[in-house]
Amino acid sequence: MPMSRLLLRFEQSGAQVDDALELHSSDLASALAVADINLSKGAVEIWDGAQRLARLVKHRENYATYWEVAP
Repeated sequence: MPMSRLLLRFEQSGAQVDDALELHSSDLASALAVADINLSKGAVEIWDGAQRLARLVKHRENYATYWEVAP
């Protein structure tokens, strides 16, 4: 069975859509770690081929960082 590669599409807060960063990951756990490391504030979509698995928004407020699962 071929290994799927997940696509992570980042949207930095205040960035234009054309400035979106895209990275790949081999599995969902790695994708979440890559997203946490590479995004200080903004949104990330995780794709498996043509299917969007998740859209997450990272918030940063007064030393607290948290993720919101977004539609």
